[in-house]
Amino acid sequence: MTGQPKRGGPAKLIVACWLALTVLAGIFAPQLAPKLSGGGWRVPAADATLAAEALSTGFTGRGEASVLLLVRDRQYAVGSPEFGQRVASAVAVVRAEPELRSLREFGWTTLTGPASAKFTGRDGHTVATILDLDVDEGTAKRVVPTAQESLSRLAASGVEATLVGQAAAYGAVNTMSSEGLVRAEVAIFPILAVMLLLIYRSVVAALVSLLVGGSAVLFATGTLAVLADTVDLSVFVSNVATMLSLGVGVDYAMIMIKRFAEEIGEHADRRIALRNTLRTAGHVVAVSGATITAAIATLLVVDVGVVRSMAVGGMLAVAFATLTSVVLLPALLFLLGPRIDALRVPLPAALSRGPGLWYRLAHGIRARPIAVLTAGCALLAVLAVPGLHLQVFNADAEMLPADSRTRTGYLLAQEQFGPGTVEPITVVIESEAPIADPGEVAWINDLAARLRALENVDSVSAPADIPHAGLHPDDLAQIVGHYVSADRRTVLVDVYAETSSASESTQRLVHEIRSTADAAERPGFAILVGGDAADGITSTAEISRSTSTVLVLMLALILVLLVAAFRSIFVPIKAVLLNLFSVGATIGILVLVFQEGWGAELLGITAIGPIQNFVPLLLFTILFSLSTDYEVFLITRIREYAADPATAADSIAHGLARTGPLISAAAAIMVLVFGAFVLTPLVAVQQLGFGMAVAVAIDATVVRMFLVPAGLELMGRWNWWLPFRSRPTS
Repeated sequence: MTGQPKRGGPAKLIVACWLALTVLAGIFAPQLAPKLSGGGWRVPAADATLAAEALSTGFTGRGEASVLLLVRDRQYAVGSPEFGQRVASAVAVVRAEPELRSLREFGWTTLTGPASAKFTGRDGHTVATILDLDVDEGTAKRVVPTAQESLSRLAASGVEATLVGQAAAYGAVNTMSSEGLVRAEVAIFPILAVMLLLIYRSVVAALVSLLVGGSAVLFATGTLAVLADTVDLSVFVSNVATMLSLGVGVDYAMIMIKRFAEEIGEHADRRIALRNTLRTAGHVVAVSGATITAAIATLLVVDVGVVRSMAVGGMLAVAFATLTSVVLLPALLFLLGPRIDALRVPLPAALSRGPGLWYRLAHGIRARPIAVLTAGCALLAVLAVPGLHLQVFNADAEMLPADSRTRTGYLLAQEQFGPGTVEPITVVIESEAPIADPGEVAWINDLAARLRALENVDSVSAPADIPHAGLHPDDLAQIVGHYVSADRRTVLVDVYAETSSASESTQRLVHEIRSTADAAERPGFAILVGGDAADGITSTAEISRSTSTVLVLMLALILVLLVAAFRSIFVPIKAVLLNLFSVGATIGILVLVFQEGWGAELLGITAIGPIQNFVPLLLFTILFSLSTDYEVFLITRIREYAADPATAADSIAHGLARTGPLISAAAAIMVLVFGAFVLTPLVAVQQLGFGMAVAVAIDATVVRMFLVPAGLELMGRWNWWLPFRSRPTS
């Protein structure tokens, strides 16, 4: 057989190692989900973080992982013996979890008489008890969903028992993230397989492409599972890693396989075919992978754990997709040779379109480049306008689906005890010495009174509000211990807002509380403001502060890499400018759908409001780098034709004709993979998946098929100009 290699030893060894590593990764990958953290929102050394640390020890009913147990009994009312027994049964269910047996209670179950009134709901059938779980936050978010599931079994007897709070919310997010990931994968793979069959018209090529994408997912998630033992990784990292490794892996495999099939048709010797494939498509994949990985790495400058962990996940995903495509896939291609096109699938004539359509499109653009460029940029600018009204914040329990037990409990707490009950704004007053002086106590009481007078405050709980008369000594000790630390150096004041923690009104209230605290400064004392709303404000501010640094670093890296890849100045600058239009349009559409609600019902999206604070920056970084994928692919092919005297004059049309069908197919796969994550129940993942799908669709159609050719046509021979050359090359 012509071109049959004498030996395939190295290729077989690479494939054998690949399979062994895939099996190993497959062992570790399923261990990732239980290790992920729902936290990562706090900024180190920020006041809100220091306030949370101050609450972790020394107080009654407060700790690193505390939740609120809500019990509503539809049959019996508060005060009846049966009601008390059923509440005790609910607590016993939580204690039945082996890791929660040492939990400490504070609230309706531990207080008596008038002291328990604060923990009794408005309907007389609902009570609340704070459970200090006495475990770390990571253990809590892993165990609480199991306890919540056990509590749900009490519903058959007429008792609604729910756990709410950060540990419960993040535990629910973790569980739903894992379930949503499975749901997205189940939806993706059958459709993806059909799409690949239509694109390749070969069962073998489709299977190889799926194998590359699937192994990239396993490598990324398996490595993250190992890292999660020593590094705190956000629950969102598995979604980001799966999206990118599968989408990018399948796309890169398509670029390589299509080029190899083209080369093997021209050269019977598979060695030559593979060498040419690596020199062209392999170079494109390597440059694109390096660019995307470097761009995502810029997110590491953001000092917010959830963003950094997603950056690590994204970098690993793209790195493994690239390595799999340029190291492992070539070995498979070498062994398969012409058989990469085996097991052909008949394609309906309506779906079979040659490069003629793209060639004619290029010539149409070539005749009117200014009109095409103006119209395309104007369209993207109009789509970007809603992005000017972008609102971001860290979502509260309302980020969970409406049927989530945790969200149901959150809404019940708001209904029975007030909107800010679950997430109070905590004012932490720290003293250098134990607080005993009457003047110091009066100063603390005065501060509490000032806080109570602020707008949007529902109530304030402070040591001064404890009614000493008529309280049992044990109740009094518990309540004092809830607000004053054991060493008497820290005093807490809880401020309950009239609105939820994610609302603009509560955010304004946090700023007013901080201003009030600053105005009340006293020597020897420090005042910190904490709570979920304060955490959200701090993390959002850190992300906003870091955005300009990230963008400058990312654009500089992309420009340097593209200049090196294209050996041109103007082509990379044009790419960056057009990508800005593309990403701007994506943010605008994201705001219209998720913030304003346009078409949300059609897409099954129920959470309408501010965009999750990390989503715009993450989208901007990932999408900007992903856009260079198609840019590198298209420009590299155009440059090949520009270097050949026979095709130089019509290089843009030839390049678009060759790459247009493949870019469209690759984009369709990306849109499918990213868009499937809209099926997940978490709004942040929905926003991320939807935004990435929209951006790829815009980039592969408006930008890559129209604006890039029009821009190249206008610049002419200056496309390939580089300083220190005597003149632009043609």
